[in-house]
Amino acid sequence: MLNGNNYIFSIILILNIIAPLLIVVFLKKPWEKIPVFYGILILYIILSAWILHFLNLLNPYTWRIVTISFFSLFLLWSWGKKCYLGYELKRKITFTSTNTLLYIVIIFWAGITYFRVQSLPVILSDARTMHLFQQSVYFQEGSFVFHNSNTWESAFRPLNGLLWNMFFSIFLEDNKLIEAPQIISWVGLILISGAIFSQLKINNKLARLIMICIGFSPGILSLSTNNFIDLPSLFFFSGILYFLIKLGQSKTFEIIDFLMLGIYCGAYLGARTQGIILVPLLFIYLFIIFFMKKPKSYKILILPIVITIFLGTGKYLLNFFEYGTPIPLNINDSTSISLIKLFKNYKILVNQIFDRSWNLYGVLTFQANSAIVGFLISFFIIPYAFFGILIKNYIHIHKHSFSIFIIGLVFLLIAMSSFEQPSQNYVLRMWLPFIFTTIIFGTDIINTLIKENKITPSLFIFSLTIFFSTIIYGGLYRKGF
Repeated sequence: MLNGNNYIFSIILILNIIAPLLIVVFLKKPWEKIPVFYGILILYIILSAWILHFLNLLNPYTWRIVTISFFSLFLLWSWGKKCYLGYELKRKITFTSTNTLLYIVIIFWAGITYFRVQSLPVILSDARTMHLFQQSVYFQEGSFVFHNSNTWESAFRPLNGLLWNMFFSIFLEDNKLIEAPQIISWVGLILISGAIFSQLKINNKLARLIMICIGFSPGILSLSTNNFIDLPSLFFFSGILYFLIKLGQSKTFEIIDFLMLGIYCGAYLGARTQGIILVPLLFIYLFIIFFMKKPKSYKILILPIVITIFLGTGKYLLNFFEYGTPIPLNINDSTSISLIKLFKNYKILVNQIFDRSWNLYGVLTFQANSAIVGFLISFFIIPYAFFGILIKNYIHIHKHSFSIFIIGLVFLLIAMSSFEQPSQNYVLRMWLPFIFTTIIFGTDIINTLIKENKITPSLFIFSLTIFFSTIIYGGLYRKGF
């Protein structure tokens, strides 16, 4: 079981929060380095866990010793090779108001979350019966062994999202801070979102505003304080989108981009079953990008495919040997493909879009269902994304973010027809990839409207969204559904 030191864990937690922020502040081209920084960390976590599993040594003590030894050797090698000299520092460090606000709110919420996790017990049933239960079993047994489970979801669940939390937990002395590693993936999601916006050349102030809204939407805040796998999974997914967009915009292909794409794809494939749908769709888009540029050699395509399979299929192989099937498809009514299920989920989808994740107490006469778990930014961004579809010129200008949005939309339709949600609140977590791709495309559209100084359509879309939500949702819509 856990036998580390909570003070050492806290230092490691702080370093993993501060280090990427220092990269943004001090290094040149920081938004290109942030996804690589997290990609290397993800690669080590997944590889070390599976290697120790096959050696039957997956326990906190061994994993911790191996990590400290490996990191020490890496620092000595880097110092000997003077690798640190290869990083170019910014000649002038400047703090804009938007950047300063972003760093302050990130550090502030990280501190609040830390003390929240430390002072409050784990009370959510999902975390106690699935994630923490699995984590404790793996630490006790020293391997990814089959164990009896009270739910089929827990039995079939992939492991990479859980490995993220397990890795940082090896430095703990007890379960008091076992949900704290979520803070690191929360910071990572915000910063990789910034890398995506930088790649799309989004206005700096708009990008920082959207990054704050992503991190501080009620749904994401809720996930940042619970030991769920949804936030690490979305974090992995954001890395995939960054490198796909970068490859689409680059004139020449670089091996590091294909390597990192494979790492994030493998991490995501092995983090959630929905990766079975999304990763093939993302690879189709990669092939389109690759062949449209007519490269001299096609061998480089093998790299992300091999890495994805190597990092992402482990638990699916275990599922096949234990249950006779790698994924929970058609094992019961809730996992079978059905048009009736699609229409049921459609009602929930519309409810999530029109419902607001905020309340105006004393002004509105009803309380929104998603007041606690709603995704605040989706309420404002989704309409702009669908507006962009209607403008042919915008589709051509934003072909990369539009393609990402279409992938999210296809995923949504498949997911809606293949899995019945246990509750409306659970939909937010299952369909986060669609919402995230919509935010990227919607932000790209808003950025263009601002650059073209089209104030009228911008205000019209915003006002129309407010009208439909506050008027129709409170009356006819609620009664109809």
